[in-house]
Amino acid sequence: MLIGIPVNCIIKKRECIDRDYRTKGNQIIGNLCNVNLNFNKGMSFGKNCPSGKNQKCSFDIDLSDFDGQEIYYWFEITDIAGNLAESKETKIKVDTKYPIVNSLNYNISKKNVLFTFNISEKNFDEINYVYLNDTNQKENVLCSSLKNGICKIKKSFKIGEHNLKIRIFDKAGNMMERELGLVIV
Repeated sequence: MLIGIPVNCIIKKRECIDRDYRTKGNQIIGNLCNVNLNFNKGMSFGKNCPSGKNQKCSFDIDLSDFDGQEIYYWFEITDIAGNLAESKETKIKVDTKYPIVNSLNYNISKKNVLFTFNISEKNFDEINYVYLNDTNQKENVLCSSLKNGICKIKKSFKIGEHNLKIRIFDKAGNMMERELGLVIV
């Protein structure tokens, strides 16, 4: 799991002034020195992060041991003078598993393609596709919901060969890909 935070405004419900932070007692936190990411599961990760406006500080953390659980996290920020500020706790549900594609079927009828997806994913987000033979490679949404794990959608394609990358996402950003070649005559 990658958690990214903008350094200049991560503290919720506190006023950010340029690159300064205000704590509960209205103390200014400036010249950022250290950021700690804490979890209610007894984990803490410290990092020296860049100080300044519009900076980011990212933590790459393996939360697979907590898959399917709800956990809380919060940040503690310290400046070079030792001032400390804490963000509010944020609850997240950990999902580290990829969507499972039970089946992906399609039926071509003239210029129309009927796609039928059978997906196992309780946190389903969407299915999209990208034209691989197009330089733009824009994402096109196929499905944004499932009915009993099934998505049926009909799409129209121009005559010719179409190389697609089908991507299935869950709400945590886990993704499963399949490439598919279609010929419309």
